[in-house]
Amino acid sequence: MITPTILSDTAIRAAIQADLNAWNPAWGDRAAWSDEIAWSLAAAIDPLVANPEFRARYALTRGRPATDPAQLLRAVGLMHVRGTASLVTGRQALLQNPFLARLCGWTSPDQIPAIGTFYAFFRRQYREPRIRKGALRRPSGRRLKLKPGQKLPPRRPGAVERVARRVAREAARGRGGPVRAR
Repeated sequence: MITPTILSDTAIRAAIQADLNAWNPAWGDRAAWSDEIAWSLAAAIDPLVANPEFRARYALTRGRPATDPAQLLRAVGLMHVRGTASLVTGRQALLQNPFLARLCGWTSPDQIPAIGTFYAFFRRQYREPRIRKGALRRPSGRRLKLKPGQKLPPRRPGAVERVARRVAREAARGRGGPVRAR
């Protein structure tokens, strides 16, 4: 079951205004957060979360309650605004900056979900045509049946020959130094 949105768009805007009025000096310079604050005040997340297609991707009757998707969307949006290269570095920024966590709707960095939650969130949004079961593995292909006394064929035929030709060519050019043992 989806937990109710902890902070709706209007509630988060009110929380941001309250934070701006009672600015904590530990958060740094207020002007440095201008892009993130502007995006957070302008973002309309509630209509996206209320979309029936979006809600259908969450199991309402089984499993543990899902993390609030509005908070995850806000976090991903702020990662984009900040130009974060990956989810891992974006989550680290959320953990290191309490004000950034507050812009997403979490009251402290302790409430920020694990990185797997973000990946699961994306997996829910981009459905695969057929549901995967188990780990991804390359198909092993047919196993070669050997007769008694028969050897496996070489995986890279001629590899030793190519290396020997290259060493001889380099030695002829005068670039070959002493051969080092590994």
